Amino acid sequence: MFLVAICACDLSATAGLPSLPQPDKPVTQAQRDADVKAMREWWFGCKKVPDAQVIARLKAWTDAKDGDGEALFYLWAGYRFRLVLSLVDPASVSAIDLAALINRAAACKFTPAESRRAIILLGPPSLESSGPLRDPALGMKLLEECLDRGDADAQVYMGTLLSNGEGGLNRDYDAAEAHFRKAIELGAVRGWGGLATLQARLDEEQAEETLKAGAEAGDPDAQLLLAKRCKRFAVTWEEYDEAVEWLKRAADGQTVLPEAALLLADTYYSGTGTQEQDHAWAFYWYKRAGALGHLRGDLQVATQMLKGDGCELDIENGLKKLKELAEGEYGPAKTLLGVLYLEGLLVPRDVDRAMSLFTDAAKDGDREAYKYLWWKRRKESGRE
Repeated sequence: MFLVAICACDLSATAGLPSLPQPDKPVTQAQRDADVKAMREWWFGCKKVPDAQVIARLKAWTDAKDGDGEALFYLWAGYRFRLVLSLVDPASVSAIDLAALINRAAACKFTPAESRRAIILLGPPSLESSGPLRDPALGMKLLEECLDRGDADAQVYMGTLLSNGEGGLNRDYDAAEAHFRKAIELGAVRGWGGLATLQARLDEEQAEETLKAGAEAGDPDAQLLLAKRCKRFAVTWEEYDEAVEWLKRAADGQTVLPEAALLLADTYYSGTGTQEQDHAWAFYWYKRAGALGHLRGDLQVATQMLKGDGCELDIENGLKKLKELAEGEYGPAKTLLGVLYLEGLLVPRDVDRAMSLFTDAAKDGDREAYKYLWWKRRKESGRE
């Protein structure tokens, strides 16, 4: 079985994960304790997001000292939740290598790591993909053991499984709510977002109260949901401003999902409420959204680079990014590149290449491309 192969591997190595810069000086026990504390406060309490240097020090510590399950777990969290985004391309971090790292931490009997290992074995789409590691029976057994030990993460995970009907379980909203509330009681602030999402299916008024409590507690998911709700129902400028403030806090706390960063970038770019347009901040947050995997964020970064809009004019790198997006089967990027070729803007005019790009973009579902194909048909028929 593939999982056995991981268990049997050299537990002192993290060779499969991308390397990180070596700290300037050896990591002491005191520094390790401070870094683990910062990670713990972020992981459970949704406090300040630790920077990449914290993760680099934890990697140096765990490379030198085997058997520290807590440090290994937070090293895993740093890679998995992209705290090393400034140093590492997320595409270079494989699920198999992450699973091996969690397995090392779990082998040290650190309960949150065992809970996450259970989720990897279960493979619920809302939490984690299993790939070849899937073993639902073992996963559920481990998760139940972690619940018995009073693990806050296990409560969040079980609440999510019951809420969504995943992991071989039927939906049970009452049981799910009980698990989320227990997670919050045990100090897992992230339980608020799960509880609010669950309640929104049943009682919107109660869900709003939960969202506010979770947002105030610092849960980025709750902050994002509250920001979207505030914006949807905003009537006054003050209400719009409240939505923007929650959105800023959510974007600061989100390390994996790009939605908060993208929405905040849109807010800066267009201006909302009393928030004036600020294309420089928009560029920053579009870049962040792109780094987290949102193609529209990357496309907007390329567009602003080509215009010098909120950033330095950089035609070479703007075109490079645009062409990479177009080659990656992103329809809107193909359409924009096609327009440049059609008009001879920043590239030599090439109508045939432009039309080929428009055709491909239309196949990829970009509606804007149809406008240019329609123009070509009208021109060929002599009606224009």
